[in-house]
Amino acid sequence: MSSSWSPTARSSGGATAAFYGRVVHNGAKFKVSPNANVAFFGEVTGEGGFSGDGGVFFEGTYSPGNSASWIDMSVNLQYGNENTYVAELEGYTANGPGDTEYDVIAMADSNTLSLDGTLDIDLLGGFEPTIGSTFDIFRYGSGARTGEFDTVLSPTWGAGLYFDVAYTDTAVSLQVVPEPASAFLLALACGVMALRRRR
Repeated sequence: MSSSWSPTARSSGGATAAFYGRVVHNGAKFKVSPNANVAFFGEVTGEGGFSGDGGVFFEGTYSPGNSASWIDMSVNLQYGNENTYVAELEGYTANGPGDTEYDVIAMADSNTLSLDGTLDIDLLGGFEPTIGSTFDIFRYGSGARTGEFDTVLSPTWGAGLYFDVAYTDTAVSLQVVPEPASAFLLALACGVMALRRRR
C-alpha cells in the first residue's frame, strides 16, 4: 500500500499513527502535535517537512526529497535500528530549502534527534567531491543529538576516496578522506620523497 500527500497532514490529540506501506510526502508539512507520534515502517520519500513538536520515528527507509533536498524538521526525530537513511549528494552547495545540492535535515533548535540504524550515502550525476570536503547532512541545536548510525555505506571514487562520518555538538558531517590503504601508500610515498630530498 502506498500513501501520498500534497496538502498538510496532521496527527494530534496524543495519538500514535503508524504507516507500513510506501509514503510519498511532498506536502507543505506533516504536522505532529506535542504528545502525538507518527511511526513509519516502510519507505518514506518526498520533499515535505515535519512540524508540530511531536515525535516522528523511522523504522524503514527514509530518502528525503526527490533528489537532493533541504528538509526542515520541528519534531523530535528518531531513526530506529531497522531504519536506513539515504543521503544523496550532487554538489557542494547547501544554502536552504530550494537551494541545496545535497540532502540536509535541519532540526529546529528546540527539538531532539536520535540516530541508529544505517546511513547509506549516494553520489548523483557523476559528482566526485575532492579530498577534505565537508557536508553537514544533519544540523541541530547544541547537544540535541543522541546516538550514532551503526552502519555507514559509503561509495568510493577517485584515488580511493570515501566518506568518513563526524558527529559534533551541532552537526553530523560527511568528510571526504582517503581509504586507509590509500592513506598509507600516500604517507609512504611522501616519506620516500622526503628521504630522497635529505640525500
